[in-house]
Amino acid sequence: MDEKTESLRNLFLSVAGDTTVTEQQEASRGSLTPKTGVRKRLTAIIAKMRERYAFTTELTDAKLATLVEAYYEDESDDAIATTLDVTPETVFHARMDLHLVRDSDVDTDFDLDALRTALAADTPVTTIATDLDTDDATVRRAQRVINAQAARRRVSDRFVSDFEEVLDANLSTSMTKSTRETGLEDATEGMESNVSF
Repeated sequence: MDEKTESLRNLFLSVAGDTTVTEQQEASRGSLTPKTGVRKRLTAIIAKMRERYAFTTELTDAKLATLVEAYYEDESDDAIATTLDVTPETVFHARMDLHLVRDSDVDTDFDLDALRTALAADTPVTTIATDLDTDDATVRRAQRVINAQAARRRVSDRFVSDFEEVLDANLSTSMTKSTRETGLEDATEGMESNVSF
C-alpha cells in the first residue's frame, strides 16, 4: 500500500468511524483484511504457486503460510525452523520455492555472475566449486538462490508482491485500529461519562 492510498484509507476510517467494508471491497485486492483472513489468503497464493512450480519442499501449504508470515517478521531461518519443527535447511529450500530471497542469500565469497556464467555453460558443480574456491554444497545453495531470483523475475515478482500486499493490508488495519483506540482513550481521558437523558 503506497503513502497516498494509506492517507486516503485513514481519511475514510476517520469519517466512517469503523473498518466496516462492503462485500465488493472485501473481495477486492488490498481491502481491509481482517487478521483471520490473512492465513487463508496466504495459503491461496501458495496453492497457486504450487500449481505453477514443482515445489521441492514437503511442507504443507498451512506451514508455508506460517513461514511467509515469520519471514516478513524478520525471523531467521533457525527461528522459523524451531517454530515449524524442521531443519533450517528445510526452511531455506521452502523459501526458495516461495521466491523469498534474503539479502544474506546473495552475500557470497565469490562472484555470483561468474557462477551464473558457469551454470549456463553446464559446467559440473565440482568444477565450479574448485574454480570459485568453495565447496559443492555452497555452489548448490547459491544455484537455488539464482534459480529463485530468475523465477521471480519471470513473473515480475508477482507472488512476492501478493504476499506483501496481504501482510501490508493486515498490518495497516491492525495499526489503524490500535491508533484509533489509543486516540479515543487519550481524547476521552478525564471526561465526564455519567450522562443522563
